[in-house]
Amino acid sequence: MFLLVLFLLQSSETDFAVVSEKRFSFSTSAFSSDPSGRVVVIGQSRHIMATFDGNGNYRSIGGHGVGNYEFDTPTDVSSSFLLDVYVTDFNNRRIQRFDKNLNYIQTYDETTLSGEIKGFQPRACALSSQGDLFIIDMDGNRILKLDTRGRFAGEFGTYKDGAGMVTEPKDIAVSSSDEIFVLDKSKIIVYDRFGNYLRTISLPATEWKNIHASDQMLVATAPDQIFLRSLADEKQTTLTRSNITGISSNEQFVDAVFMKDKLILLTVTTLYYCSFSK
Repeated sequence: MFLLVLFLLQSSETDFAVVSEKRFSFSTSAFSSDPSGRVVVIGQSRHIMATFDGNGNYRSIGGHGVGNYEFDTPTDVSSSFLLDVYVTDFNNRRIQRFDKNLNYIQTYDETTLSGEIKGFQPRACALSSQGDLFIIDMDGNRILKLDTRGRFAGEFGTYKDGAGMVTEPKDIAVSSSDEIFVLDKSKIIVYDRFGNYLRTISLPATEWKNIHASDQMLVATAPDQIFLRSLADEKQTTLTRSNITGISSNEQFVDAVFMKDKLILLTVTTLYYCSFSK
């Protein structure tokens, strides 16, 4: 895997080809994939979450509302190493947690956090390998950390963090080594698992939507390009539609991740599995 990543980023021209696809009857806004091969997709406009696996099993839950299986403008999803699913339910100002079969487990909001967090409005979340949950909180313009028991364990990304202060955070990802990556305008701010600022990665100036960190690859997605950066040696490249055979020129990218030597790419209506072609 590491050698493939190196070859991919060292190539003067990096191309992928679509090998399979999954179309949806709704407009998508984000997705997550887990080690089992399951993919979880958010359909924000219809307030739903849908999952499917390599065996073709498909299920969706949601609809507009405030119940435990309902959402109001879900913005992000994270599927953990334990296969639990965390949905950021933006307008309901909460995160809902489900098990691998999409049975409701618990809610994280101001009430369940015992008043330790004021003005809670999560935008995105991601889990560490230790089971800690990191959350972009739009009300406080900060990153919150909840421990494995769901208890408030600290905050970072505020003015106190200097170069690590966030201004317009959109998405968050955690690598296998538990480095935390926060997409903030046209840059990615990197922290250690304790929330200490490490470095900043600059991105081309455009409207970036989502980020992922897996298989030693950091991936950021904008409507017309995908940024790839090796977490091992910091080599990087940028893909456009012309680099991906099998995708029409008018499709907008929504989200992407590099996993098990494939680029998994989400557009507004379709999830594509793409293999490296040269």
